[in-house]
Amino acid sequence: MKNKLDPKIEARFIALGNKRYYRTLVLTAVWILLVIASFLVFVISTERSFADLGNYLILLLCIVPFFPFSAHKILLSKSFYASVSHATDDALYDELRKAYMSNRFDVENVRSVTFEKDSGEKFTISYKIKGYIMDGLHYDEGDRVFFVRGLKYPLKFPITEGEEFTCPACGHTVSAEDAVCKSCRLDFSDILKI
Repeated sequence: MKNKLDPKIEARFIALGNKRYYRTLVLTAVWILLVIASFLVFVISTERSFADLGNYLILLLCIVPFFPFSAHKILLSKSFYASVSHATDDALYDELRKAYMSNRFDVENVRSVTFEKDSGEKFTISYKIKGYIMDGLHYDEGDRVFFVRGLKYPLKFPITEGEEFTCPACGHTVSAEDAVCKSCRLDFSDILKI
């Protein structure tokens, strides 16, 4: 079993993650500029003083509903390799299947996965999976993963024939036979050759 991806494959996924990272960075910067501009327009048009604390309260009320809360997860993330040391489901698969059969998509499954970095540091991530649309995260104990800055989920490798895995870009399930994510069209054919 390989500990790291081929450098060309690694570079391709890092480039994909960087694309999402820089897009998030630009959108967050634009959001900050729009908030500052709207605050200045409000203060100038109402002829209020900049020292008035009420202005800042109004600014906070305008900011909070539109703040990109998930942006910090992308902007503060880093790329690294890790291994899955523990994985558990908080809701049973059968329960989700029953909800799907009765057209209830409000059931929430939480998959807790404990990863161990190559440095020995352990951390746990709880992934919320709403409904039956995503039929689980395919991380099991002993799996090797590559966290890519800017992507939602770690990339599992190597992927064996007939196995299902989670697309790191969108989170949908991809089967090894398809080699392409049906949701975001990301190609995994080069990883399957490992």
